[in-house]
Amino acid sequence: MANHWVPNHNQFSDNMNIIGVLEINGVEQAIDVFEIGVFCGDECRGSEMLAYYSGVDRHMLFMTLYGQSGDVMSFRLYDHGSQRELELVPPETIQFVPNEILGSIAEPYPISFSGGIAVITAVAVPEAGGTITGAAAYWYGETCTLQAAANEGYTFVNWTENGQQVSTEPTLSIFVLESHDLQANFSVNTYEITAVAMPDNGGLVSGMGSFEYGTVVTLMAEPNEHYLFANWSEEGHVVSNSETYSFLVTGDRHLEANFAQEYLTVSVTIEPEQGGIVQGIGNYVYGQNVTLNAIPNANYEFLMWTEEGLFVSADPELCFCVTETRNLTAHFAYYDGLDEQGATVSVCPNPAKDYLRVSGLKDNDVISFWDAQGRLLLSLATDGSDAIIDLAGFPKGVCFLKTSNCMRRILIL
Repeated sequence: MANHWVPNHNQFSDNMNIIGVLEINGVEQAIDVFEIGVFCGDECRGSEMLAYYSGVDRHMLFMTLYGQSGDVMSFRLYDHGSQRELELVPPETIQFVPNEILGSIAEPYPISFSGGIAVITAVAVPEAGGTITGAAAYWYGETCTLQAAANEGYTFVNWTENGQQVSTEPTLSIFVLESHDLQANFSVNTYEITAVAMPDNGGLVSGMGSFEYGTVVTLMAEPNEHYLFANWSEEGHVVSNSETYSFLVTGDRHLEANFAQEYLTVSVTIEPEQGGIVQGIGNYVYGQNVTLNAIPNANYEFLMWTEEGLFVSADPELCFCVTETRNLTAHFAYYDGLDEQGATVSVCPNPAKDYLRVSGLKDNDVISFWDAQGRLLLSLATDGSDAIIDLAGFPKGVCFLKTSNCMRRILIL
């Protein structure tokens, strides 16, 4: 704050200094609202605020006086708390001596006032808890009104003096008959930080609880298997896209850790490309049921499903539950359009492993075996009787048996 009195030091070439403390009625003062002025008559020759110096843990003043040798100087006291000059009995006058220093840091010069005045001091505990107004010097019989205002994140608790509770109201009125040294006590607010997973089976959240104002809180979101973390939101607004969210506590908060189900891709390679189409491919969430349908184009026959070279199914409709990304192959084979309608040829067993019996053949019929790539495996002329085919050396998988009037798909194990 600006000084109440300001000397015109440019009028004088000489100065002297005072290193002192302020006393009122013999009590050294520890309040920074007092300003001591030094005057020669009514002309201010020096002015300084009482201030706290941590190095000596004491309220002191370091004041420069301006004047001429032999000037007689008197003291006055101004209270910035009540914004008035205090009518106290001042210390004895001093004589100006150029370059003289009155007092030292170890033994400061006492500037002692006396009279019917009391000093009301008050401090906030903790210091960050709030602000106090009304602390000042008062004449006996006046009323001092102290006001405690809590800062953000704090709540006023009570006034105490010498460890004893005086009042629980933030406004305290005192009829002044003596000096008082009071504490305005504040407590730091505690806030609740809550968080939930959305959906509740999407993952785990941690870090919630009760925290004091100004605490740094870190919330953690950990997705469950087959879920992905999306974001943190509060009242419908996204506040962070990081699984770890840190913030300063300034009030109650309720957050949501949002998770999304992991999408798994079901893809199909068609072999050959012109062999047909497949319905049902796409992205699915974990656990979803999928139905693939292989539909052959004209003059093509569906053969089988494989995955990573392994046989999966010979049924053109393939149903399964998605638990991982899958890439299947739908195999088709070209054929010459022979109609199986009304055919009397039977083949057993099918699937086959060691041998195959072909019945219902015509006289001089020819049996031929072709693999899925259209390569001829065997061609055999018959006399119309049942044919027993040894499958040793045949490749495992799907092949085609052709006769004069039918075609059969055979699965060799």
